[in-house]
Amino acid sequence: MVGRDTVVMIASDGLDVGAPGMLRDAMRELHRRSAGVVWLNPLLETEGYEPTASGMRAARPYVTTFTSVTDASGLARLARAVRIRT
Repeated sequence: MVGRDTVVMIASDGLDVGAPGMLRDAMRELHRRSAGVVWLNPLLETEGYEPTASGMRAARPYVTTFTSVTDASGLARLARAVRIRT
């Protein structure tokens, strides 16, 4: 039931071991059908982390907000930072 008013939130480190093409296709569809896709990646808090795993590379072009949330203040920041397409 994803529609143009839906913001999809994904919490994952992006270190998927499945087929990157399947993830890419699913992300493309979510991006097409939703107002935005938020990806919460806990590894973004790790110094030197780069989203280079195949899952992250496949998903990243379809993510409208890419961030990490580790506490309540992070959720408040997220609420101000979420980007949606209009």
